[in-house]
Amino acid sequence: MIAKSPKPSRILTLGNVPWETMVELYRRCTLCVIATEIEACPNIALEAMAAGCSIISSDRPPLPEMFDGCALRYEARDIGGLSRQILHVVEDKALRVEMGNNALLRAHDFSWSTCVERTYSALTDW
Repeated sequence: MIAKSPKPSRILTLGNVPWETMVELYRRCTLCVIATEIEACPNIALEAMAAGCSIISSDRPPLPEMFDGCALRYEARDIGGLSRQILHVVEDKALRVEMGNNALLRAHDFSWSTCVERTYSALTDW
């Protein structure tokens, strides 16, 4: 697929990336695209929010619920829709800043202490 792309030299395959490098990639990226069709709780979604990324994701659960409005969505498998969203974000710096700030705010809703409190509450509130 890369070789058939119109810009193969602009597509990098990194393979296994150390965590420290991943943090820098999240922080420096223009946007993060999460094009999954099935997930339970994708760590990449949490990591991208915590890094303040501008995020585009498919409309498949649980992503809309996880992002709760801090990411732009496209219909899974709609390549044209994904392309339009990517262009929209790449071309609008103010939107990217707003999306990054919203992602950081949303990331605060996900923490181990919140997880512990909610789990404990669910198990003990009869």
